[in-house]
Amino acid sequence: MTTVTMPGARVVRKSVKSRGWLWLVIAAIVAVGGYLVYQRYEPKTATTTPTTVRVTKGDIASTVTATGNLEAATQVDLNLTSGGVVKAVLVKAGDAVQAGQPLLQLQTTDLELAVTTAQANLDSANLKLEQAKQGATDTDIASAQAKVDSAKAALNALYAGPTQADVADAQARLVSAQAQLTKARQGSATSGDIAAAQASITSAQANLDKVKAGATEQAIADAQQKVEQAKNALWAAQSNRDAICGRAKNPDEDSSCQGARAQVNQQEASVQIAQNDLAALQAGPMATDVTQAQASVTQAQANLQKLTTVNPNDVTVAQQSVNQAQAALDKLREGPTEANVAQAQSNVTQAQAALDALTKGPDTLTVQMAEAAVKQADAQLQQAQYKLQQGTLTAPFAGVVTAVNATAGATVGTSGAPIQLADLNNLQIKTQVSELDRAKLKVGQPVKISLEALSGKTLQGEITAISPTGTSTNGVVNYAVTVKVTQPDPSAAAGMTATLNIVVESKQGVLRVTSRAIQTVNGQKVVHVLRDGQTVAIPVQTGVTDGTLTEVSSPDLKEGDLVVLNGTSTTSTTTTNQGGPGVNPIGIIGGAGGPPPGR
Repeated sequence: MTTVTMPGARVVRKSVKSRGWLWLVIAAIVAVGGYLVYQRYEPKTATTTPTTVRVTKGDIASTVTATGNLEAATQVDLNLTSGGVVKAVLVKAGDAVQAGQPLLQLQTTDLELAVTTAQANLDSANLKLEQAKQGATDTDIASAQAKVDSAKAALNALYAGPTQADVADAQARLVSAQAQLTKARQGSATSGDIAAAQASITSAQANLDKVKAGATEQAIADAQQKVEQAKNALWAAQSNRDAICGRAKNPDEDSSCQGARAQVNQQEASVQIAQNDLAALQAGPMATDVTQAQASVTQAQANLQKLTTVNPNDVTVAQQSVNQAQAALDKLREGPTEANVAQAQSNVTQAQAALDALTKGPDTLTVQMAEAAVKQADAQLQQAQYKLQQGTLTAPFAGVVTAVNATAGATVGTSGAPIQLADLNNLQIKTQVSELDRAKLKVGQPVKISLEALSGKTLQGEITAISPTGTSTNGVVNYAVTVKVTQPDPSAAAGMTATLNIVVESKQGVLRVTSRAIQTVNGQKVVHVLRDGQTVAIPVQTGVTDGTLTEVSSPDLKEGDLVVLNGTSTTSTTTTNQGGPGVNPIGIIGGAGGPPPGR
């Protein structure tokens, strides 16, 4: 029997075998995918790494910041105490000067003379003081004794009354005065005086008449004869000269020739004089001669008038002399009065007192007065010297001349500041601080100074003054603060802009921690310290802060502790769902497990 194979049956058996393998592959894939999905969505614990800082020990300071400009601590406008003309300006702007150094001088001639005069007065006062201390000399005592003797003699003479000689002398004086009075009334001239005066008038008149009449013919003839005689003498001298000088070998050096020439010159002068006299006589009288002769007549007449006229003043004076002489004679005859005796006794007392004062030695009062005069003269000298010193303007302190406003020859007064001086070695800064910062400041606090022009350099300073009152501007109250530069830099100059960091509080060697690490829990300041992997909250007391670091103290805190900051950084490996539930990594829907279908 023949077997027939069906093509479809063979194919069926082969297909069933392939599907078994397929289901095995799918199962494996599902298993792997399920494991991966499980691994992805399995919850895991997060790993947290806290941010920490260490507790350090060191210095810390709290500061107040302000700004200002460097300026000279001492800057003055120098003026003179009295004005004047500038003699010399001894400095220029920019010069460094020492205290007491002359800067400007005035012309002081008058002040120097005042000092010289005051010195002379002091020397004189000292001499008088020495004289007062030494007491009277022998000459002074002898003079005082003579005054005593004279006063006593006058007193004794009063007691004794006038002598006959005194009366006779007084009577003689009276007679003489009466004779003078009679003479004054009758005129002082005698007959001889009058005759002489009349003769003078006659002589003066005759001379006047002669002058007016001019020269007589005889006088003119005599004058002409004198002219001829002078000419003859001149001709004779000339002939003699010619003869002598003609014989001389060298006439200019021959003495005889020279003498002859001199004789000629003399005779020429005589001729000229004779001719002048003749011309004057021929010209007639001159007006001046007539005037002079007339004046002589007038004067002679006045003299005669004076002699023959009684002068009332002479009569008055003579009468007074008579009265005085009569009074003196009457006084002698009456004898001394009580007043005369009392005055004479007083004179004796005063003279004796003066003598006693001299013999006792130096008078205390006189010495004291002389000492006072010396002090007064010395004070006047010091005043004159002071005014002379003020004629020179000097530096009151060491510094730098910042301005010169005067020139030699100019007139300056007591204002206008001819010289300006500043102490640039002592700089300061004036600034303003708010009322909140004012409460933190006090004189003596240290200051760190930074200058914009000197980058990287820090100067040291301290507060020297704080205004007790504030100034309100737009509702903001500020207080003026002055800071002195205690450690200056040669490069620092007045006018530079400065930033001030004023240390209001500082401590050394204290525990410090970053300010961000401090928290407030239930009103208590705490820091969280990491210990044995655990964070422990430790209460602390805070102190000084500079804004970044803060002083902390606690018995449970020490240098080197790790303090956890307020914020921490966390690292987590937890996975997140990116494809949704039931989706495996390769996107096949379904789950693992179960045999392939058909098994």
